[in-house]
Amino acid sequence: MRQWYQRTVIAIVAGSLSLSACLDRGAAGTVGITTQRELWRANSTRNYSYVSSHACECAPNFGVALRVTVRNNVVTAIVVESSGLAVPLNYRPTIEGLFDFIDTEQRTQAALLNVTYHPTLGYPTRVKYGTPENDAGGIITVSALTITP
Repeated sequence: MRQWYQRTVIAIVAGSLSLSACLDRGAAGTVGITTQRELWRANSTRNYSYVSSHACECAPNFGVALRVTVRNNVVTAIVVESSGLAVPLNYRPTIEGLFDFIDTEQRTQAALLNVTYHPTLGYPTRVKYGTPENDAGGIITVSALTITP
């Protein structure tokens, strides 16, 4: 149960409205995530905020759009986008944390894993995933990325 909760919390991050390639399991997928992560890191993005949502059959609070603020690659604030109410910092990961989630899903041979990346910055904008234990799967979206100095 705890592992499911941790995966769900990590999976809550997200993205939408982006053009890019889909990532499938296997050797080509490994190259894809590595290339996209390198593109993200090449921009030296350590301070940013983004809006994420998570569609799944999970706790109600997981589905709301949240604004995540990251400073020096650490989540420092998460608020409900519509109301500004603060939520626990473990509700969404950094973009690096989202890459780690994708990598784990890929290595565990998830039954479903499709990822869309931002075409120029490389971060995941949409992650659709599912496993036999989590047959409903989920969709994570990341949008409204704002890079700050």
